[in-house]
Amino acid sequence: MILSARALKPFYRIHKIIQAFAAVQRQRPQTALVILDYLSQDDYRQQIQQQIQDLGLTHQVYLFENMPCPFEQMPELYAASSVMVSIPEEDGMPNSIYEAFAVGCPVVASDLKTYDGVVDHEDTCLRVNGNHPAEIAVTILRILENSSLRDRLIRNGRKKVKTHGDLPIEMQKMEQLYYQLLSQSKHQSKIHQTLGTIYNFFTYL
Repeated sequence: MILSARALKPFYRIHKIIQAFAAVQRQRPQTALVILDYLSQDDYRQQIQQQIQDLGLTHQVYLFENMPCPFEQMPELYAASSVMVSIPEEDGMPNSIYEAFAVGCPVVASDLKTYDGVVDHEDTCLRVNGNHPAEIAVTILRILENSSLRDRLIRNGRKKVKTHGDLPIEMQKMEQLYYQLLSQSKHQSKIHQTLGTIYNFFTYL
């Protein structure tokens, strides 16, 4: 099973994932695609439903409609999936990728600069041009057909989420940086106010 775990919006290029899946499905007919419908746009949902029908994939693509967010059964979905595909046009560091890493689900992700150091090509995931369905399809098939690659991505992804995805540890790093910058600044009052705002923001995430 292939999983699309991002919101049903054009920004996340779900239509490109479906195009890629059509190519994957021709080579591996037993493969299914699960798309999560949350925080969606009605016109885009209709476009996706029509695309699925036009491609003859109504029995291979499962659209989980009107899902709650957050969805408590997400760990089970990740665990049941062979690949999670996330190809937004832009991104920060999404929880969905950390979640997939933690559960042991290999990731195909957009080739974004913001991912460097965590979501690294051929290390913790495989990165692609999200506008090229053919490239996405080939990359998905690499993971499905190469067990050693799959095992390496899972192993490295789990290591990475332990060092970069633990919220208490990350908050401790933020606090240390906060005081380090504060002590080095000649304009402590202004820096204190700015960093205090940033620190409080992350505290409430």
